[in-house]
Amino acid sequence: MITIFSNPRPFTGPFKVLQYNAIRSWVHLHPQVQIILFEDEEGTTREVANTLNTQYVSGVSVNEFGTPLIDGVFAQVQSMAIYEIIVQVNADIILTGTFINAIERIQQIMNGDPFLMIGRRWDMDINVELSFDKHGEWEKELLSRVTHEGRLHRLSGMDYWTFRKDFNFDPLPFVVGRPGFDSWLIQKSKLSGIPVIDATDSITIIHQNHDYPQQKHDFYYIEKDRNVKLAGGFWSNYSLLDSDFLLNREGLKRPTFPRRIFSIFSTNKIWQTLLGLYLIARKKLSN
Repeated sequence: MITIFSNPRPFTGPFKVLQYNAIRSWVHLHPQVQIILFEDEEGTTREVANTLNTQYVSGVSVNEFGTPLIDGVFAQVQSMAIYEIIVQVNADIILTGTFINAIERIQQIMNGDPFLMIGRRWDMDINVELSFDKHGEWEKELLSRVTHEGRLHRLSGMDYWTFRKDFNFDPLPFVVGRPGFDSWLIQKSKLSGIPVIDATDSITIIHQNHDYPQQKHDFYYIEKDRNVKLAGGFWSNYSLLDSDFLLNREGLKRPTFPRRIFSIFSTNKIWQTLLGLYLIARKKLSN
């Protein structure tokens, strides 16, 4: 079915509960789901992988701050994946059955052709360990809560990336968990002629709200700047707006105006320059 991989944070404080919730939701997705977890900076993932019966990888390449690098992660996943569909998911994301349904539909529609499927998340406060059951009542309850308590994240936020194993993205040494890599993935796909599909209308994933303690450290911004430069800086700001198709109940459809403009011209150098200048000006005005 699918191979899911992730780089969790250390399983400490509130992240212990919310990451347990997320990974257990992946375990309950389908009998044929391979889950690969990469070791965190504090070495807490091995125990979790053993408890949840997932695969575990240690020794991945890191930078001078001890943060994993995505090129080493992708190389490991390409060699370990047993299914043709690979999904990278952030470790605070709860996946629901809508995710599996969308992947099955995409496989039928694409018929073996490569693709990159991405989408927006729903933000919601979840502070307790969830109770999972074999009948899916946990999912029904969560989906009901999302309707009343959740908030759909803006277009810049992406927390899962789905693609075929036989397409090797061969990523640059991006730092895991910092901005820039998701933008680069979209750019790589577009320039390679691979359709980028926004599945927001078909998939409900839940992001468990939390703070971002790593942003209190100077190295976070050093890593962020490195990622942005690797992705092409302000001249390469790809997001969900650049998707070639939207996945809804009827299947794949082209984006409508004005979003269609981004989809058509996203790889155009003049368009990218104008967009980059706009973003630079907006950043300076906000400071």
